[in-house]
Amino acid sequence: MSPSLELPLFPLQTVLFPDNYLPLRIFEPRYLALIKRCVKDETGFGIIALKSGNEVIQEAEGDTIELHSIGTLANVTKYEEVSPGILGIWTKGISKFRLETHWKEEDGLEIGQVRFLSSEPIVPIDPDQDRLALDTFFQLTGTTAEDAEVVADLSQNVVSNRLAHYMPFPLDVKQQILEFEDPSQRLNLIMNILSSS
Repeated sequence: MSPSLELPLFPLQTVLFPDNYLPLRIFEPRYLALIKRCVKDETGFGIIALKSGNEVIQEAEGDTIELHSIGTLANVTKYEEVSPGILGIWTKGISKFRLETHWKEEDGLEIGQVRFLSSEPIVPIDPDQDRLALDTFFQLTGTTAEDAEVVADLSQNVVSNRLAHYMPFPLDVKQQILEFEDPSQRLNLIMNILSSS
C-alpha cells in the first residue's frame, strides 16, 4: 500500500483512464493557478468524477460536492493560451488513486488525501476470446490487426482502458469500469455492454 499524500483535485463530470488523454479548458482562477504550478514544478493533479455538485464554483453559500472514491493522477502534456484568461491543456492519465478524504482551500481548490493503487498485472490480449473488444478498439483507433507495432503493444489493460475512455458510456458506468483493479474483469464488463447494445 502506498503512503498517504495530499493531491490537488480537479472534480469533473467525466472519468480519465490511465494512459489516455483528456483535453480541458481552464478559466477559473483556482485552476489556472494550479496548472501553472503543476507545469512549473512538473507535478500532477487528480482528476476525479463528481457524484454530486458542480464543476464551477457557485456563489451560493453551503455549495458542496460529493466525489467518487477512485480517481486518476493526470500530468499536463501540453498547454496554450486559447484567449486571455483561458488555457487549453492536454492531460494524460498516469495512475489510479483512492480518495480517503478531501477539503476545500480558501481559494476554492479541492485537496485530497489519497493513496495510489498498486500497479495492475499486465494481461495479454486473446485475439479469439477478445475479438469483439479488439474489433471495436481497431475501429476507434483507425488501426487494423495488420499493424504489427500496435498489436504487439496491446494488452487487456490497454484495450479496456482505451475502450472505456472513448466509448459513450454513462458517467456511472465509466466510473464502475475505472474502479475494477483486474483488467480481465474490466474488459469483460465492457464486452458485455458492447454485446448487449
